[in-house]
Amino acid sequence: MVKPAVERRQSVLRRDINELVRDPQGKVSAGKVGSIVGQFIAAKYLLIHNGDLINKWETLLILLSVLIAPELIKKIVTMKYGGGK
Repeated sequence: MVKPAVERRQSVLRRDINELVRDPQGKVSAGKVGSIVGQFIAAKYLLIHNGDLINKWETLLILLSVLIAPELIKKIVTMKYGGGK
């Protein structure tokens, strides 16, 4: 019986980044990339305009939901504007 080869490569960061943007079939997922970009934009907007957001709780709620639960935002947009029919 042959022993399996030991993995010697140490490129953990590259694999983690690949998992962030790829779907289970191994292709780049536009939804995952969009979620990451949306989270980055929301975080940057939250850091820059934090004084204005305290007065507008609706906008603050939307930004925090984009940061915390991007899948929820995708489901809400799909329910509101249709499922791509």
